[in-house]
Amino acid sequence: NNMVVVHEMNRSFQKAQASYQDALDVYHNTCRRFEEEGDSDVERTNRNVARMISACRSEQERKSLHDRAAKIAKRVEYEKHFATRKNLLNDAVATLQMALELEGDALGHSHPLAASTLIQMGKYHYEMREFDSAVMEIHKAVQILRNALGGNHPQVGRALLLLASVYERQGPKITPHGTSKDDVELELYVDALEPLKATLGNVHDDVGFLYVKIGYLYGKKGDRNMALLAYKAALKAY
Repeated sequence: NNMVVVHEMNRSFQKAQASYQDALDVYHNTCRRFEEEGDSDVERTNRNVARMISACRSEQERKSLHDRAAKIAKRVEYEKHFATRKNLLNDAVATLQMALELEGDALGHSHPLAASTLIQMGKYHYEMREFDSAVMEIHKAVQILRNALGGNHPQVGRALLLLASVYERQGPKITPHGTSKDDVELELYVDALEPLKATLGNVHDDVGFLYVKIGYLYGKKGDRNMALLAYKAALKAY
């Protein structure tokens, strides 16, 4: 079953279906475990086989919608007027919304691929300067990825960094009343640290850069000890 996660993330749904079916055959023929006997693992694997069949059926339509949204967004690069750019991006978001609904029907609304679609929608909303919508979609994607892949998965780290960058650039416009922009940003960078280190290791330029961000924000808060620790960690990472 663990192999299937990789296949699903790569959109290789036929391979995922075959892997689930292989697991089901092992349950039936080797372990002598059956869904009729109320075996939850077998029942879940059986449901996953059916889910992959559904995913295979809708994959072409979903891919077509993602491709159409990307082509619409590409046209934004050649438009100078913000109103026209916004109209195009609205069309791209609406197209991705249709893809998201299909993904929910075929894979479930808590599937990592649904999170990827939400992140792309968030990026488009950011370009439209609709920052609240961007934050809401990316934050929802982070929750989905954490639940589906675990807190230390690289996709969780990347999504958290994206969310932190939105707060860094637009914090005063989106931070809830009574909450410090720097506190929100710092929390996101700290949360992104472990997933990033799990992917890149302790010695990497991106890890060092993240420690520098954390050190700078601790310095702004007046916490010199934590700032110093973060800067020292940045030197080791570099």
